[in-house]
Amino acid sequence: MVAMAERYDAFISYSQSADGRMAPAVQRGLQQLARPWYGRRALWIFRDDTGLAVNAALWPAIQDALDQSAYFILLVSPAAARSQWVNKEIAHWRATKDPRRILPVLTEGEWRWDESAADFGESSAMPPALRGAFVTEPRYLDLRWARSETDLNLRNGRFRLAIASLAAPLHGKPTEDLESEDIRQFRRFARIRATVLAGLTILAVVASTLGVAAYANGRRARQEADRAVREARVAVSRQLAADAKSLAGTDLDLALLLSAEAYRTEPTLQAVDGLVSVSMNEPQLASYLHGHRSAVLALHFTGPATLLSADADGVVMSWDVRSGRGRRLAQLREAAEVVAFSNDGTLLAADETDTAQVRILPVNGGPERGFTGDDEGARALVFGPGDDVLFSGGASGSLREWNVRTGSSTSTALGDNGIHGLAVTPDGRYLAAGDIDGHVRGYDRERRRREDIQSVRGASNGLAFDRTGTRLAIRDSVNSLWLWDRKQHKISAVAPGEKVLDAETREYLTATAAVVFSPDGRSVAATAGRDAALYQLGSPRVFPGQNGRSRSITFDPTGRTVAVGSEDGTITLWSGTGDPPLARRMPGAVSHLRAIAASSDGRVVAATGCSPAAFEDLDEQGFECGAGTVTVWSDGKPRSLPSPHRNFVDALSVSPDGRFLTSGDSDGLMVRWDLGTGRYERLDLGTDGVESLATAPDGLAIVAGDLNGGVLVWDTQRRVRQVIRAGIDISDPSASVDATFSFSMTLSGDGSKVFTAESDGLLHAWDRRTGAERSIEPGLSEDVFSIAADPTRPRVYAGFRGGRVQLWEGLLDRLVSTIIVPDSTGYIAVSGDGTILAVGTEAGVQLWEIATGRRLGTRATMDDSAIEAVTFAGPRAPQQLFTASSDRLLAWDLTPESLIAHACGTANRNLTPAERAAYLPATSTLPTCPGR
Repeated sequence: MVAMAERYDAFISYSQSADGRMAPAVQRGLQQLARPWYGRRALWIFRDDTGLAVNAALWPAIQDALDQSAYFILLVSPAAARSQWVNKEIAHWRATKDPRRILPVLTEGEWRWDESAADFGESSAMPPALRGAFVTEPRYLDLRWARSETDLNLRNGRFRLAIASLAAPLHGKPTEDLESEDIRQFRRFARIRATVLAGLTILAVVASTLGVAAYANGRRARQEADRAVREARVAVSRQLAADAKSLAGTDLDLALLLSAEAYRTEPTLQAVDGLVSVSMNEPQLASYLHGHRSAVLALHFTGPATLLSADADGVVMSWDVRSGRGRRLAQLREAAEVVAFSNDGTLLAADETDTAQVRILPVNGGPERGFTGDDEGARALVFGPGDDVLFSGGASGSLREWNVRTGSSTSTALGDNGIHGLAVTPDGRYLAAGDIDGHVRGYDRERRRREDIQSVRGASNGLAFDRTGTRLAIRDSVNSLWLWDRKQHKISAVAPGEKVLDAETREYLTATAAVVFSPDGRSVAATAGRDAALYQLGSPRVFPGQNGRSRSITFDPTGRTVAVGSEDGTITLWSGTGDPPLARRMPGAVSHLRAIAASSDGRVVAATGCSPAAFEDLDEQGFECGAGTVTVWSDGKPRSLPSPHRNFVDALSVSPDGRFLTSGDSDGLMVRWDLGTGRYERLDLGTDGVESLATAPDGLAIVAGDLNGGVLVWDTQRRVRQVIRAGIDISDPSASVDATFSFSMTLSGDGSKVFTAESDGLLHAWDRRTGAERSIEPGLSEDVFSIAADPTRPRVYAGFRGGRVQLWEGLLDRLVSTIIVPDSTGYIAVSGDGTILAVGTEAGVQLWEIATGRRLGTRATMDDSAIEAVTFAGPRAPQQLFTASSDRLLAWDLTPESLIAHACGTANRNLTPAERAAYLPATSTLPTCPGR
């Protein structure tokens, strides 16, 4: 192999976190000591912060520097011993260079040599890659004292001596000769300086001229250096964003942290894409709770913000779910397979299979007690109401009833097979037990009577009664979910389960299914192997497992949060209401929302729908709204406007500055509100039923489309109307009764063009300045339902009910692309910066990246209601999104700052040292989420 020319006298390898101050001081000292009077430096020293140019491939650049260095200066510390980069650099040096040219400098920790082993002994500062490198103990420089020094420069005598000792082999001179050389160079410089100063006056004018050029050259050099640093940060940011997106499906908490690091490293387009995409991957996920080291077997809320958890090691923890912080409360003497909390959360019951005991542990302190029963052990545990009775199911099919105070018990045989699931009604009078073969039996405690409830397809180990005690949820080992009506003695299947399961999964589910009713009884949450699921009105919403199979599940007292415990000890918190944690539900009494609009800064939002008092049921197919209502939110606070409308308000538009709101109803009444004063005026545009509205970006024009096909413009300053397209005159007997009208309307970013989506399936465009008009047949069988303009460029998007979004350029001059969106409701919106397309679907909103045409995230919002309207705020708040379904209005803050806060709150931790070493450069030392 041909040796590479040695460009550097030495390469400094160090841990940025431990020696971020020491390494630059050592480098400066080596470069300045014994520096010739005519030279920039005495030695050329490579250090990653000063020696690396722009290079997307970081390791090859470091390899080149190592190969071009004569010596390897290793700053050893416990952090360096753990550093992947430091060990990698040592390994490369040993493979290509003489290890005798490694110069260790001890900055922290211990450094011990074992003569008998001819290698290093137990040393906290020893990098594993250095073991076996030396035959005899190497000489090293001890700089541990320097950590407390404030002046690490050559004016510090002790530091100067240490640098001279380190520099000696690099210069090929003894330390004393090197010191003498430094003194000689200093004296020579002093003599020359005295001579030169005499001539500086003569050269002052020339120097000033040259100084301008030198300043310009220095400025260019700094700009080049800044450019190089930024390009390196861009490369790291892009790689972190790619890593985050690839991990989102398997390690979401890590993916969230990497997406935040990507944006903070450099706010590239890829970083923004990664932030939005990873955050939208599981929008129902609220937070991870990290603390357990074994399977979480039981969960119990003692209040809306306090969660208790118990794991297979017997550890009991209490969590503040708002902050994500937990603390250990107690621990069982022995590990357990089955545990259960009392209803008030003060006791934990656990099995002890080997000794056939049931143990009771006060979680807030107190001695653990053991109750001895028969020799079969417990397979299921549940407390009765009042927590004075504990029920356990045995392996032989017996039900045992324990007196919690005395430890006495009675036993009742319920079957021949082991009981794997137990549930008791809130009044304590009736129990249900499920066995390993799928038989579910009931037991009336007062009458001491047993009855068969149902036989299901797999082990029925997940059982729960609702709060009335009339319905029983049954989760079996093939993921079926059944509901049994205790009064009518009827059972119905909510979820059919899996037709084919592998043996490992079946065996696992036989022992781990869990199910629970929400407090209001309208929902059921159940574990589902790796995942968990929430069932509302028969529609499952899946909470995917991230780090292990699900073992336990519960609702908080409000029903708004679902907690899921996993086999690996992780607890995840999910939204139980369908409101994603990324979104905020806007307060107010409006229901059956029909239209929404927002100001350019997103601070003013308006919505129209039916008030609960005005809503009237007609039949199963329809409803009547009575008087249409308009609600306005200013900075999140709602108020209902005193509406003159007597029928449906079908269209709304807020002026960009948020001062005015225009509304139109199906009777043709248009109203313009001054939101500052609350006053309104009726606009006489001669419309027959307003179906769509849009306000120009300058607020000086309002465009309306009516039910008779008319498109009209109202000039807000001159207070006159302009007819773009006349509607049919319904009083004319010869007029066609099949008039088309505008489902949706939008204005181009500069307000010069009007676009409409028509009821006949066509797209129309008008240029308000030139009068040019264009009509396009999209060529699709689906109905076009909405249209939205890109505020930043001459583009317009058309949304079709059924699954497509078309992108057109200019005045509908060219079809650019088509996006396929399954189950689309046809409602679309474009962000104020033109980067994101929002599409309403039957199961929530989807976000698409406009530049690439890719969907952000792998899931929709999982909102059970179909999206009825969607809009972005304008350019002043481009990432503020608002979505409306039949009964809720959600506000989404998609700004990077909000998404980073969400990522940190959800992950609820920082990167581990191993993760930092694997994904981040050595120069990155700040925590991703401060305070976590």
